[in-house]
Amino acid sequence: MERLLVARGACLAAVALSIPLACGSGFTAASSKGNDGGLEAGRDGALAPIEGPDGGSDRTLPEGGSSDGATPGEDGLESSVPETVVFVSNTTGDDTNVGIDPTRPKKTIVAGLAKALAIGAAASVEVCEGTYVETALVLAGSIPLRGAYDCTSWERTAAYGFPTFDGIHGTRIENGAPGVQAATLVVTGDLTASALVDGFLVAGAAASAAPTAGIEVVGSASPLIANDVVEGGGGIGGASSPGSVGVDILGGSPEVRFCMVSGGSGAGKPGSVGIAVTSAGSPSVHDDAVSGGTGTATSVTSDLAAVGVLAQTSLTQATALKGLVVDGSDDVGVTGSSAGIVVSGSGLIVDIEDSAIRGGTGSAAGTLSEGIAVANAGGMTRVLSDRIYAGDRTGASSQTYGVEALEVGTLSISNSEIHAGTVAASTSAFSVGVDVASATGLTVTFDTIYSGQGAGAAISVGAELGGVIVTDDLLAGGGPGTAATAIEMGSCDGEIADLASTAFVNFADLYSCPGEVPATLLSELATAVPGAATAGDIELESGLCVAMTSCVPDPSCPAAPASCLPSLFGASWTADDGATGLFNGPPSTDDAAAMENGWSLLGSTIPCALARGGTPLDGTDMDLFGQVRSATKPTIGAAEYTRANCGN
Repeated sequence: MERLLVARGACLAAVALSIPLACGSGFTAASSKGNDGGLEAGRDGALAPIEGPDGGSDRTLPEGGSSDGATPGEDGLESSVPETVVFVSNTTGDDTNVGIDPTRPKKTIVAGLAKALAIGAAASVEVCEGTYVETALVLAGSIPLRGAYDCTSWERTAAYGFPTFDGIHGTRIENGAPGVQAATLVVTGDLTASALVDGFLVAGAAASAAPTAGIEVVGSASPLIANDVVEGGGGIGGASSPGSVGVDILGGSPEVRFCMVSGGSGAGKPGSVGIAVTSAGSPSVHDDAVSGGTGTATSVTSDLAAVGVLAQTSLTQATALKGLVVDGSDDVGVTGSSAGIVVSGSGLIVDIEDSAIRGGTGSAAGTLSEGIAVANAGGMTRVLSDRIYAGDRTGASSQTYGVEALEVGTLSISNSEIHAGTVAASTSAFSVGVDVASATGLTVTFDTIYSGQGAGAAISVGAELGGVIVTDDLLAGGGPGTAATAIEMGSCDGEIADLASTAFVNFADLYSCPGEVPATLLSELATAVPGAATAGDIELESGLCVAMTSCVPDPSCPAAPASCLPSLFGASWTADDGATGLFNGPPSTDDAAAMENGWSLLGSTIPCALARGGTPLDGTDMDLFGQVRSATKPTIGAAEYTRANCGN
């Protein structure tokens, strides 16, 4: 399989440079939950259903989110009324008014903030519904700035923000002079979390000859940005900058939560970015719905058109990148490549946890979609308890990757479910679940990885890797007629050190490497790949099983995934190649302990061998759904299964 490192490397190199700024069409949220932001069913970072595989319009924000995720009504978002409120109304206001009388409000937000700064720390600004076209709007003090108020009663609805965003008293801010200030709202100064931006739709300039942004955070500012819909606009980037960014974190330690962010429709390298993080502080981005937008890349085949989240700084704090719903592009897709989350830099340590990530939808020949893309020389990236769909490609010779690392110090993937994506039928098109070209260390444990129905692999490792650990995983293929192997290696010299307690389902070939005939599962599973220690590996096969303890008969496999994989995952393996089930799979009635959302193992018919993996490694004692793994017989894959008739 051709690795196309040059083309893919160019895409990531384009975002490895400084990102000075930039959102397009916003998307809607729907949920039956109230505006409580609490934990659901005791789990941390639970995600609400998302339709797929095409990234349907119902992008619901995380339900519950992180354990410390405060909501309106907590931590100062709607706490005690400040001593002095400055009111702003663009219909009844006048900037010559005093502003502290709701019947005599200010007309512009700029004037309202100036008045509040003059009052001091006891002030706040409340803005009622309407469209505010502002020039050089800057929040430079630790002042709460709130929108979505009725212009008569000066009250907000209970559902003004997360998770429903009812828009009843919508307060929209537009950039009236992008030539004066590229971002619609700039937050700057030595601000604390008392500096609040809450209840707005912030739109970047629709058109500009320079980059645009919705909200930009600079300096040492540490505001709280919550319950906002942010759009990046349609700017034009430079030789090494995106055209538009929804929320651009260039400095400080802001917290962005309960927001819906779209990168916009800019043009550049990349074209548009939902949230870009380059601050050297300790920013926190969690419990948000983020889309890369509909950007246009400078080069269709060499640059990324849209990126959901761009991380160019270390993000290791508890809620750094957690509880997110990310799509590399807006629903309509892009002409060019897209990526859900990109980690780009040198020596960064980045954790991506409890998130649902899509690589995005796109067209054009020779382009790609990536769920998570890593170009982080000497750094460490940890992917923990995520659900990842690589994306959809309609162009010829296109590729999709669940997780792709062109360069990284160490990469660990654990407790995650990964779908390698969907590519157009083409000789040069392929999909890969986990693809690592260069790394000093790679560990893939307790994951469920599907290689897709086309050519490719569940796991692919480059020729320079060594000491790779692949244990306690469930690897599934596309069945007969596909050219996918379970594991593709760039060298036959023992790259993989440990391949143990792993299930191989629906593959024709166990592994491939240059110069060797692919090893068929039935004949080679017991010895595994060259140089790898192996114990407890399992193959699910039809009645063709020979006298091998590793082979477990399953009459449904090998076959097309729609026939084979429901025997493992039941209703969560849906007719659309499992993509919807990955994000919105109903729990099995036979395994009621399993949470919704994801590929949970089917209780009554699952081969018991799948519940007989090895001892948990490195403290991985909880599965993707928060269930405690058995100390001696944890389930192979991301979901624990402990049914009595399997001897657990």
